Amino acid sequence: NMYYTKIGRVVHISGSLAFNSISGSGIMAIGGLPYTSINGNDAYTHLAAHAYDSLNVGNNTYQFQTLRVDQNSTTIRIIIPAGNGDIRTFAHYSHVASSTFRFRVAGYYITS
Repeated sequence: NMYYTKIGRVVHISGSLAFNSISGSGIMAIGGLPYTSINGNDAYTHLAAHAYDSLNVGNNTYQFQTLRVDQNSTTIRIIIPAGNGDIRTFAHYSHVASSTFRFRVAGYYITS
């Protein structure tokens, strides 16, 4: 269940995402945002998420994942900090600990 409100060039989004089955390989991406983001760094600095079921990144940074809206895109990617807190990596299918995965999303992104 995801909701959005667009005011001017700002799209506010919130809700929760749940997957009953996940398979494949590579980076996890969520497509289908209602508007295309701007082509600049501010496209992916304003979303936050909290996974609450089945995300296993293998260290204590589980609770610090965030989301990035790709530049000039309608796609979101899940980002997880490394164990040292310095490097962020994209979540991969291998980080999902079971067939289900849920997280909450809140924030906004800028459209062109």
